[in-house]
Amino acid sequence: MLYLCAENQKKRTMKKLVIFDLDGTLLNTIADLAQSTNHALSVLGYPMHEESAYNFMVGNGINKLFERALPEGEKSEENVLRVRKEFVPHYDRHNADKSRPYPGIPELLEQLQLQGLQIAVASNKYQAATQKLIAHYFPKIDFVAIFGQREGVNVKPDPTIVEDILSIAKVDKKDVLYVGDSGVDMQTAINAGVTSCGVTWGFRPRTELEEFNPDYIVDRAEEILKLTNSKKTMIKKCFLLCLTICCISGKATAQSNNNLKLWYDKPAKQWVEALPLGNGRIGAMVFGDPAHERFQLNEETVWGGSPHNNTNPNAKKALPRIRRLIFEGKNKEAQELCGPAICSQSANGMPYQTVGTLHLDFEGINQYDDFYRDLDIEKAIATTRFTANGITYIREAFTSFPDRLLIIKLTASKKKSISFTAHYTTPYTENTEFCISPRKELQLNGKANDHEGIEGKIRFTALTRIDNNGGTLKVTSDSTLQVKNADSVTLYVSIGTNFINYKDVSGDALKAARQYMKQAGKNYTKRKEAHIAAYQQYFNRVSLDLGSNNQIKKPTDRRVREFSSVTDPQMAALYFQFGRYLLICSSQPGGQAANLQGIWNYQLRAPWDGKYTTDINVEMNYWPAETTALSEMHEPFLQLVKEVAIQGRESASMYGCRGWTLHHNTDIWRTTGAVDGAKYGVWPTCNAWFCQHLWDRYLFSGNKNYLAEVYPIMRGACEFYLDFLVREPKITGWW
Repeated sequence: MLYLCAENQKKRTMKKLVIFDLDGTLLNTIADLAQSTNHALSVLGYPMHEESAYNFMVGNGINKLFERALPEGEKSEENVLRVRKEFVPHYDRHNADKSRPYPGIPELLEQLQLQGLQIAVASNKYQAATQKLIAHYFPKIDFVAIFGQREGVNVKPDPTIVEDILSIAKVDKKDVLYVGDSGVDMQTAINAGVTSCGVTWGFRPRTELEEFNPDYIVDRAEEILKLTNSKKTMIKKCFLLCLTICCISGKATAQSNNNLKLWYDKPAKQWVEALPLGNGRIGAMVFGDPAHERFQLNEETVWGGSPHNNTNPNAKKALPRIRRLIFEGKNKEAQELCGPAICSQSANGMPYQTVGTLHLDFEGINQYDDFYRDLDIEKAIATTRFTANGITYIREAFTSFPDRLLIIKLTASKKKSISFTAHYTTPYTENTEFCISPRKELQLNGKANDHEGIEGKIRFTALTRIDNNGGTLKVTSDSTLQVKNADSVTLYVSIGTNFINYKDVSGDALKAARQYMKQAGKNYTKRKEAHIAAYQQYFNRVSLDLGSNNQIKKPTDRRVREFSSVTDPQMAALYFQFGRYLLICSSQPGGQAANLQGIWNYQLRAPWDGKYTTDINVEMNYWPAETTALSEMHEPFLQLVKEVAIQGRESASMYGCRGWTLHHNTDIWRTTGAVDGAKYGVWPTCNAWFCQHLWDRYLFSGNKNYLAEVYPIMRGACEFYLDFLVREPKITGWW
């Protein structure tokens, strides 16, 4: 939960530079620090300390750490240097044994970098170790400066380290956010005159941070994104405004618009630059690299954990006392009681996870010209085109709606010109298998992760079949296929899981993948036509024409950059239709609702775990469904509501109430407990938000049979409130 001091709200301006402390902020290093310090103490014959004791020894540089670790009467400068001599070589060898980034930190840094913000590190750890750890754990992040303790420079809270970073970044103090976990960090920010943000996941207690009255205190890494208020975020909000306006004013007419393409003149370098394909069940991100093509893969039911609910049985007993404390004005005491009594003591929700990536590595394509790639959102097809060695290559890809496969077509203007190797990768480090199936297909078997004590039971199988026209296809290793000198090639990717429903994971992943693969090998042109027809039955219901100008001739990424300063009405229309495209591709009847990632995710821990954040986020996914003639896409969410209402009886019961409810998060297992923390997790009102969608569907359809079906769900939500609400004793009314 983001904590913002009221008197400091004026400081919430757009930031250009974020400076992070290292230990206790980016990395949990305490175990390795404790181990190396205890090693040094042991060598010198001094008593060692418990690991937890070091939480309060670190923060002012290693010399201060050693002074605090030495026994009383031994805290001389000479002894400090003796400990340092033993510590440094040991720590240099072992500083990454147990140290790990805090949850959400790698994703946070990537997002900040994508938003164009500068990132720096200011640590009291000695310089060599600081640089080594940053390079080891965050190799993809381009830090503007990495400063640890340097000879001749005072340690924090002296502001010199911040001032040195500012001189490199060339930004004003008002544009800087300083993030740390201790009072030393907060004082450093104060001394430097920059905006301060304390984090509660580090080595020091929240009370220490509060003593310094920081501008912000955050409990989760992703909350820092809200504080940067980047320009790109503002542009996104502008687009969303356009989308809202367009939802209201769009006309339902037949559609034929050749300008409905996102196109680019260079391959994607990062995942967010790749082009999304999806048929509700499987998703793919297409990078478009001529030499090393990638298709990052998802399947809608690949989630961590397994069937469970996460309600807290202590809530009913504690609720009267919590209410009494609130009535007495003791809000802090009530909140502290809510944590163990109401918030889940088992799990905070399961993460939506990836499958892996299909790699195609091409021979003989070292240089290329005339590069072009696009996503045609009128046809739901991604195309890459380029010239190499005088040969024009074209690659088409689509996630077929009727066939439920990813289908890829490779062609060349000259025969015998297509040669490549194909293989899978995945970020899972265990419970995976790469092999070649008996049918000469690439095969990836895997299992989603355990999470927060809940066993991962989702198993998945990805198959890739390669049909080559001309040339040869052979197995070159136990996990690699090679195509040589083909005229054209068609690839079929199928993914199956053992998921049956939110209570049942008894299916057969390989059998499911095989069943979908039965559609492979049919006439490509007919498969493509069937795909377009199935997609356009939804997409073609609405058109939007706001006019156009010469901006339409520019690549899409350039148009996005220029949108805030150059008139581009067609870009707003394109964005509107892109929103409809994404909903069609990530939410199909009979499947799962679009989560916070839609259906596209390359990580094992997506931002906010990719869950269903039910206090507005997942609802926002579906606001355009009925208004833009995509009623069928609304069905997976309505099914989620029905299933959550069943699980939510446990949440109502834990308060001693009838009906059903849920809190601010759920997942594929339809968990309904309060999660993440008392400040924001004790929110048993999302049943009402869900019921609004049930009612809206009736208003748009006028179907009284449907209304009769969902009425018991809405009634159950009302019963919960009738039982849960109590009168405020000091005033008349409900609370």
